[in-house]
Amino acid sequence: MQITIHEYVRERRQIVGVIIGTTVGNELRIGWSKTNLKAGDVFEKEEGIRIALARANGEEESPELPPQMKKQMRQFQIRALRYFKQALFVAPVNGVDLPIENVVPERVPENVEYFEIDLQKVIDDLSALAMAKLPVEFTSRIKEEFAKIRS
Repeated sequence: MQITIHEYVRERRQIVGVIIGTTVGNELRIGWSKTNLKAGDVFEKEEGIRIALARANGEEESPELPPQMKKQMRQFQIRALRYFKQALFVAPVNGVDLPIENVVPERVPENVEYFEIDLQKVIDDLSALAMAKLPVEFTSRIKEEFAKIRS
């Protein structure tokens, strides 16, 4: 059984969606579901939770987050990090600006041994990987962060 935390999304005192947080290993994953009120849809809690959990686990593709949910999503991420103490990383959510530094530094154990690495090789490898797998809106931001590191 997967441990989750969830929060309902309301508009005009009516439940219209749900945000779910869960962990996979040390990674916090967040999924969401929201009904289309303009199309006349009605939100069903069980179906909404199923869709949100599937999106958090990567089983369903997650469309871009609706703008009216972004503030609640950021607040939920903070709440979920407090709840899931073992989470070291936060998985990106499509449509929400997360800092590039998605590692939770205060949770990295103090007894970790550090060693010297070729920083330029790591940057080049990460840059290639990021450009291949991330959506376009993240790539320009990553390039800017890598330029800062290099200088």
